[in-house]
Amino acid sequence: MERNHLQDVVYVGDTSGDFDACQKADVPFIYASYGFGDIPDPPRQIGAIRELPALLGL
Repeated sequence: MERNHLQDVVYVGDTSGDFDACQKADVPFIYASYGFGDIPDPPRQIGAIRELPALLGL
């Protein structure tokens, strides 16, 4: 993120490894429930990629 001068980031993932990496990097995580993994009680969730803009307020 620093190398590319990114300031506003989120990570859309579907595994507990994705979630853990986001927690370690202090990056907001959005669980893609249509993917392969299962994350109990995710902080944010989408059921299809088309839901992402609304969740982000775009």
